[in-house]
Amino acid sequence: REGNPVRKGQLLLSLQDSAYRAAVAEANNRLRRAEVEHLQAQRQAQQAQRNWQRAALGDAPDSPLTLHQPQLQAAQAELQAAQAALSDAKTQLAYTRVRAPYDGVIVSTSVNPGDAVEVGQPLVELLDSRRLDIPVLLDEQQWQLLAADWQDRQAEVQNIRGDQHWPARMERQGGQVERDSRLRRLYLSVEQPGVLSATAQPQVALLPGEFVRVQLPGRRFDTLLRVPQSAHTRDGFVWYLDRDDRLRRYRVQPLFADQEALYLPPPATDRDGKPHGAAQVWRIVLTPLASFVPGTQVTAEPGRVDAVADVGLAAGATR
Repeated sequence: REGNPVRKGQLLLSLQDSAYRAAVAEANNRLRRAEVEHLQAQRQAQQAQRNWQRAALGDAPDSPLTLHQPQLQAAQAELQAAQAALSDAKTQLAYTRVRAPYDGVIVSTSVNPGDAVEVGQPLVELLDSRRLDIPVLLDEQQWQLLAADWQDRQAEVQNIRGDQHWPARMERQGGQVERDSRLRRLYLSVEQPGVLSATAQPQVALLPGEFVRVQLPGRRFDTLLRVPQSAHTRDGFVWYLDRDDRLRRYRVQPLFADQEALYLPPPATDRDGKPHGAAQVWRIVLTPLASFVPGTQVTAEPGRVDAVADVGLAAGATR
């Protein structure tokens, strides 16, 4: 029945098997006849070989039929065919007992007692309850933010409320870009001991079909600037003040964003062309104006900008 938990090897349903048992008996009878014929062919070949040697007519006869070699080979081939037929008949008989291939939960059934079934017809849909595969779709920007050694690393799965957590292993990528969405697929695996029962609680088991939020390990950045979205102009510039309170700008593409801010790398060099140190303090213009001109002397009104180092990636929303 739908919703019932089952164990690996548990009988789910059985088919009427009289025809299959008859096929096994017929195949077994064929095998016994083939064994007798093979023994007879062996003896005839041995007797023909002895007769030829006693006659002393030469090293070999003109035809292999004289020594019964073709007859022996045909008997051997028939014996092998009978053995294969019996093995196939036993396999077909075993198929009349449909058993659970793994621990799981019955999702749906397609047959009822007394129904006639055909080869290839679906019978039962079963979900694995001990191992759940979770596909995660990432755009190209999110994919580039994954840790370089992401495979076999651990991710975290949360329910929508955020009060339950399950560890997951990052196993493999989809191998292609989705044609319509242009997203890349990443597969996570969650291992759960035991079988789900009808009374399983969400806090102890992750249920198939449940909506979840996934936290993935991201790349590590030595220095990033966290700035309001207003600080990034439409033409791709971020304005800042140099040591002399003069306006400077640099073109930059944010690495990722959340609902409150953009995360972007700082300028590569200062106004003298020297590389900036990691401990550089930046004064970012929070709301640049279209009238700004590089090099203009201004009076700064302090705000707040945070520098961050560790970045995690969340499926569905970059973090």
